[in-house]
Amino acid sequence: MREVVRAGEEVVRGAPVAAGEHMVAHAPISGRVERADANGIVLRRDEIGGRDAFPACPTPTAAMLPAFAREMGWAGMGGSLFPASIKLRAAKRIHTLVINAVECEPGIQIDEALLLHDRETVRAGCDMIVDTLGIEKTVLAVKRSSAAGVAAFATVGNLEVLRMPHRYPAGAEKLIVARLEGQMPPAGRLPMERGYLVFSVASLWALGRRVRTGEPSIVRPLTVRTPQGARNLFVPVGTAVGHVLKAAGVKVNPEHDVIVAGGLMMGKRVDETSPVLKGTNAIFAFPAGARLSHQEQPCILCGSCFDVCPLKLHPIGMANRIRQERRSGALTAQLEECFLCGACSAVCPSDIPLVQVFHRGKAWLRKTI
Repeated sequence: MREVVRAGEEVVRGAPVAAGEHMVAHAPISGRVERADANGIVLRRDEIGGRDAFPACPTPTAAMLPAFAREMGWAGMGGSLFPASIKLRAAKRIHTLVINAVECEPGIQIDEALLLHDRETVRAGCDMIVDTLGIEKTVLAVKRSSAAGVAAFATVGNLEVLRMPHRYPAGAEKLIVARLEGQMPPAGRLPMERGYLVFSVASLWALGRRVRTGEPSIVRPLTVRTPQGARNLFVPVGTAVGHVLKAAGVKVNPEHDVIVAGGLMMGKRVDETSPVLKGTNAIFAFPAGARLSHQEQPCILCGSCFDVCPLKLHPIGMANRIRQERRSGALTAQLEECFLCGACSAVCPSDIPLVQVFHRGKAWLRKTI
């Protein structure tokens, strides 16, 4: 993605500031461009604020939908940041829209909050996708414990409710499709290749905002959680994490506290200057626990990582091959299947950072292809 603005330029909220093959980025606030280069774009809010640059939003045809998604800057808000234009371009003969409301990571509740308090915007996004692609069935996937709370959303439109287990990582696309089909989909096959189009609630909410107001994807709904409790906020994309915590009344001591963007399983440790991304579904701030200071120990061959893997991969074997840079067809296939849920790292008694190794491994494989 390359910047399309220059330092010193005045921009209004919603104006394009960068563009790439699959997605356009827009100014989340009105202000002056302080920096625009390969390292990022920094905007300084002006004193007036409130000005918008939302173009008219004509309803696209099925063929135009990928371009529509690119121009609005639509990316997966379930945490993946996967450009929706790519997903829609690969979507062929879609028979089922799956609304993924299975927030299986502990402490995250933003999707459920959107279904409860801004359901009409979410519904507008759903209706647009269903009508444009001629989808026959819509499924709302939720945790069993949340089904009763979101019943009002499911009732209107006669949606099918899929109750998923209240355990991590039940919200993974592949596991939802496996529950719908009664068996695990073949390795290497994406849900949209089997007729399922899966979007998180927040992703459909962003599309609904575009449909209803013309606003591109410049706002991130998220949960802020601390030991004192939780709040759900609407945050301009790109806002520094420290500003969000301050607005939520949270004080952080950098020497003793940890900030995690995303869930406690799949999220990443950040600092107060880190920006909120479209995939940032939560910000956690909490005192550093003892386990964070533990040193990695040798593997004791207990097999816990294999037992807990929802796809029955071989985590420690994968990690060893990655660290030794021993590429093989089996390693490539397993890494492509792995969706970095972090369950293996969480149960490892030797504190081996398996999911971090897999992140590096995926990057290494891309470079060597």
